Amino acid sequence: MKKKQLLMLFVVFALLAIPLLPAAAQDQVTLVVWDNYVRDAEQAMIETLHAQFEAAHPGVTIQRESYETGDLTTLLPRALSDAGGPDVAMINQGVANMGALVAANLLLPLNDYADQYDWWSRYGLGLHARNSVVADGSRIGSGDLYGVSNIAEVVAIFYHKDVFEELGLSVPSTFDEFEAMLPAINEAGYTPITFGNLDAWPGIHTYGAVLHSYSTPQQIDDLIFGNEGATFDFEGAHLSAAKFKEWIDAGYFSNGFEGMDNDVAAFGEFANKESAMWLAGSWNSGPIIDALGEEAVGFFLLPSAIGAETPYTIGGIGLGYGIRATS
Repeated sequence: MKKKQLLMLFVVFALLAIPLLPAAAQDQVTLVVWDNYVRDAEQAMIETLHAQFEAAHPGVTIQRESYETGDLTTLLPRALSDAGGPDVAMINQGVANMGALVAANLLLPLNDYADQYDWWSRYGLGLHARNSVVADGSRIGSGDLYGVSNIAEVVAIFYHKDVFEELGLSVPSTFDEFEAMLPAINEAGYTPITFGNLDAWPGIHTYGAVLHSYSTPQQIDDLIFGNEGATFDFEGAHLSAAKFKEWIDAGYFSNGFEGMDNDVAAFGEFANKESAMWLAGSWNSGPIIDALGEEAVGFFLLPSAIGAETPYTIGGIGLGYGIRATS
């Protein structure tokens, strides 16, 4: 089997996440795969999937390298330009990342394979749009498909169930109920919301969750895809920015959050029960469960601030598996 066929089968496998029937033995082939799975639970998951793929394709070895997302994003432009670089890599979406790689002709378009394996119906077109880029890399949401994501992620609120019970709190169903909890938690001696922004990206997620509470899905999609007339100058953006600053001024976030990193300091504050809640990504579930147990912590979406019946929050698909154009 040709290497490019194996590469495509690997991406299919990542999409389906199910064992494949064993294939006939073949010449030895090594697929170099880069991902951003650095947490223990993620590592266990992807190593299991890789072992299943290797078992289904005798003679194929997956050489896996994992990097923090920031490091991965920094390394990929040069690595994908090198014939010895990764055959398959997880690509961060957006004009600055996937768009730049497409503009430099470093990624293989996947449309033909999406047709062949019917990816279009497996994922909604709105999800595929986030891995689609126009030829010059200047816009996402249209053009060719350059990545396939194997997970979905959401930013919401982890909370200590026993702290809520101690303070007589329950999961809020409205934004007003959520906001009313914050001073009560603060007065009880807990940090209401863990937040560490030394790495800068958590600020996007934390503010983004508040922005989504004040916005409609269409307003957010317009910003993501750069649709005509898209602007941050709308009421929801103004109100969410003001609310975010109000919470900072009131001391509802971690003290000294500017100097706290996410994975150690912020995680430690929440794990040590110095805070009642942590507004963070679902990818933190593994470490949290390992530290506190599955039954000790709950997870809920920040309620809508504009009366929407269904909460709407920041999230989406994980990084997309892309194939180096010269593999």
